[in-house]
Amino acid sequence: AHVMHSSNGVHRIDVTSLLSEECQPTVSLKQSVMVLKPVESKISTLTKRDIIPNQRQIFQNVITYNIHLSKSQELSIHAPLLCKILYESEFESQFWMLFDSNKMLLQSGDAYSNSAFFKLDKGDYLIRLQVRHEKKELLEKASECVLLASFKLANSLSMDIYKSFNNAVLSNNKKISSVILPADIAKPFYVAPLPNEKITKNIVGQSSWFEGQIVFAKDELGRKVDIHNFTYILSEGPAVKKNGSSPKETKTKMEEYKEGVRNFKSDFIAKLEPEDAESLYKEVLAANPN
Repeated sequence: AHVMHSSNGVHRIDVTSLLSEECQPTVSLKQSVMVLKPVESKISTLTKRDIIPNQRQIFQNVITYNIHLSKSQELSIHAPLLCKILYESEFESQFWMLFDSNKMLLQSGDAYSNSAFFKLDKGDYLIRLQVRHEKKELLEKASECVLLASFKLANSLSMDIYKSFNNAVLSNNKKISSVILPADIAKPFYVAPLPNEKITKNIVGQSSWFEGQIVFAKDELGRKVDIHNFTYILSEGPAVKKNGSSPKETKTKMEEYKEGVRNFKSDFIAKLEPEDAESLYKEVLAANPN
C-alpha cells in the first residue's frame, strides 16, 4: 500500500522488477473518505439470554454517530478498528445500524461492510454501533472507536506521475506515458500533488483523504492482477479569505446575547422621551465603552 500526504508535496515511489518489462504507472482515486467520531456511548447489561458458560454475563456498548449529506451519495460504512475481523476478534460481535431523521432503519452491517456500497438521499442520519463483550472495562475502550464513511466519486481522479522530481514540482507536460524498467534496478517515479481545484470539486463533506489504486505494469493482464492500494491524505487547516484577512471569529451564545441586548437598546433610544433616551444612552455607553 502507498500513502501520500498532500502537505509533503511530491511523493517518490521506487519500483523494481524481477524481469525487464515496460512500465506504465497509473494512480486512480475512487473514493472520498470521511471520519465519523462518536457523539455518545452507553454501556448496558444484556438480557438473560446473553449468558455464556460458567454464568458469564455479556454487556453491550452502543456508540452513536451523526452524518449529514448535502446531496445524494453512494457510500459504505465500516469500523476500521474491527473491520475484517470476525472469529479472531477480541470482542464478541460488532453490528451497526443506520437510521434517518424519522428513526427509520435504512441500512446495517458488520465485520465485512467496507465494500458494501449503498445510496442515501440528502439529509441527516444517525448510526448506532453495537459492540459486545463480557468485560465492561474492555467495552469502555471501544467508546472512542471511529467509523469511516467511504463515498464513491462520480469520476475517478487520476494523478500526474513524472520521471524527475523537478518536472513533478513544475507540473509540466513531461508526464510519464511508459518506460522500460530494467531487471533488478530500482527506478524512481514522482507523483505530483493534486491541485486544490480538483480537491474542492471532488471532496465529499469533511473527508480526510482520497482512496484508490496504483498499477505499474503496462500489460493488460499485469494491470488486472498487480494492483496496490493508494491513499492521498488531505491537509486540514483554518479557512483563509482571498484578501488575506483572518477567518471570521466565532461568537459564544453569551456574546451573541449581549450583542443582541445592546442592539435592541440602541434601536429603542429614538423612540423614548429625551430624558429617558439620555438615561438609556448612558447605560449602553457604560456597558460598552468601546
